[in-house]
Amino acid sequence: YDVKRWILFADCAVDAGITMEVLAGGSGRGAMFLPLICIGSVCKAMCGVAAGACGGAINLYWAKGSDISDINAKFGAQNTVTGSLGLIAAAIFAKSISSCRAPILWSLYSALTVLHIYGR
Repeated sequence: YDVKRWILFADCAVDAGITMEVLAGGSGRGAMFLPLICIGSVCKAMCGVAAGACGGAINLYWAKGSDISDINAKFGAQNTVTGSLGLIAAAIFAKSISSCRAPILWSLYSALTVLHIYGR
């Protein structure tokens, strides 16, 4: 039950998956497009499995002495709100950097990826 390690694995997997998908978009329609997209999807699927399993373990921990269904409902509502706010922030951020050059974009992406892992 090493939940922290699996959450870190999930975060690294999703970051690797997003990186592969971004690289695939930059490769055009060449021979590397399909393998990069597939690897990215597999990484993001592994993230979903690991994060889902950890979420269940965390909810079970918080439900000691209380109703697990209440905890799961609150967890689901929290994920919905944070996901919606994250989507809005991402759209605003993407619009604001749409005219930047590629080296600046990769620098920003790298910094945000490191911040994401470090913040966990």
